[in-house]
Amino acid sequence: MIITPVRRWMEPNFPNITYWREMEKGGHFAAFEQPELFVGEVRTFFRTVR
Repeated sequence: MIITPVRRWMEPNFPNITYWREMEKGGHFAAFEQPELFVGEVRTFFRTVR
């Protein structure tokens, strides 16, 4: 069973989360299931850490 992480559960253990978005589509293998959305998310994340 795969449990989708919830931000409020993750923040206490990982206080330096810089980007978080819950997607409507895709799953564990998002890069194969929704490649366009995955690439968009990777690009959006890296814009925050430039």
